[in-house]
Amino acid sequence: MSRLWRSLSFRLAVAYAGLLCLSTAVLFGVYYWLSVERPLDEIRVRVSREAQVLAQVYIADGEAALVTALNRRAHDTTGRRAFHAFLAPDGKLVTGNLPSWPEQPSSGWLSLEADVYRDGDELDFSALARDRVFPDGARLIVGRDAEDVEDVQEIVQVALPWVTGLTLLFGCLGGFFMSRAIGRRLDAISATARQVIGGDLGGRIATEGRGDDFDRLVETLNLMLSRNQELFEAVRRVSDSVAHELRTPLARLLAQLERLGENDGDGEARRSAREAALAEAQRLNGIFDALLRISRIEGGRHNAAMRPVDLAVLARDACELYAPAAQARGIELALDIASGAMARADPDLLFQALTNLVDNALKYTPEGGRITIAVDREAGKAVVSVSDDGVGLQPGEAERIAERFFRGADTRGAPGEGLGLSLVSAIVALHNGRLRFIDNRPGLRAGIALDIARP
Repeated sequence: MSRLWRSLSFRLAVAYAGLLCLSTAVLFGVYYWLSVERPLDEIRVRVSREAQVLAQVYIADGEAALVTALNRRAHDTTGRRAFHAFLAPDGKLVTGNLPSWPEQPSSGWLSLEADVYRDGDELDFSALARDRVFPDGARLIVGRDAEDVEDVQEIVQVALPWVTGLTLLFGCLGGFFMSRAIGRRLDAISATARQVIGGDLGGRIATEGRGDDFDRLVETLNLMLSRNQELFEAVRRVSDSVAHELRTPLARLLAQLERLGENDGDGEARRSAREAALAEAQRLNGIFDALLRISRIEGGRHNAAMRPVDLAVLARDACELYAPAAQARGIELALDIASGAMARADPDLLFQALTNLVDNALKYTPEGGRITIAVDREAGKAVVSVSDDGVGLQPGEAERIAERFFRGADTRGAPGEGLGLSLVSAIVALHNGRLRFIDNRPGLRAGIALDIARP
């Protein structure tokens, strides 16, 4: 039983059945109070008041006055039908319209049959009455018709067991089907989770197309699984790329070290081998340093000093920094500041991202080409971009260009390790921005969109 109770769907089914029974009981109780208890209370109050008044008439004015008052009351047709019986001290009936009454007086409320025969027909009445005995032995019974209320009371009492049983039955059935529906959806989620745990990262949960809470949950989980699969594939590609990229400099370093050991007497050869080995070691160190910086930024371990930054100032500084290199290669480096834009950012990190974009453009722009650093506002965002008319990207490469060690088909002969744009992507993500690569026809336009800094 404890195992069954640990099931969420079972607990929901029990809660559903209990809530249904509780709501039915509340509605039934309200109906009973409005249809039975409240009308009976009104009759009791009226009868009690009338009995007290009539008793005072008998005590103050005697039997004749009481008989007159009772007859006048019996012929009053307003409201519920009035009933009475007045017995003398010797037990004989003095006046009354009740067909029967208990032989022994009662201190509580009485429900008396008060059927009336008229023209051969029997009219059903039920008198809710009060019995009083006077000090001299006389007895007065006063009541009002409550037949309709008692009929409702009887119906309610008969229907109560059926309503209770049917409520429990439908509550249990509803809870069973609800539990079954929830359990089926949860089993589908669990089965897919086990499938993914087993190594099939392509497993997805089927939706039923109803747009309900479960479908929205399934859509979110499927998005998470897709993202995890993408990240896993990216990690796998990075691992392959790291192994590929490090194999070449390590092989070169090993070869230079072997040459260094073989040329014991040749000073020039030893110096050349030592310099080559040092260059390869520095290249390896640079790769590891870039990977560590990217990992630190992506992991949130870099203490970013966020403040309002004027993108136009960063663009001018980047243009000034790379102007000599561009001039040496015969490339025109231009500024296009359409409007001032302030962004909340770490100026050092953002400047590094911008210079990486400019450096990347210089690598792939041919002599006589043009690079433009632009600042503008687009769709409520502050945007700084670098455009070139270089080799551009092949179809499908824009989605992978920011991956570690990725090199486009037309750029594999260019210098670099394929980590610059990965660092830019990590910096932009740290700023909750967006990095976009757009075909410049020819060349490429790389843009960084950030939230505008508010005063």
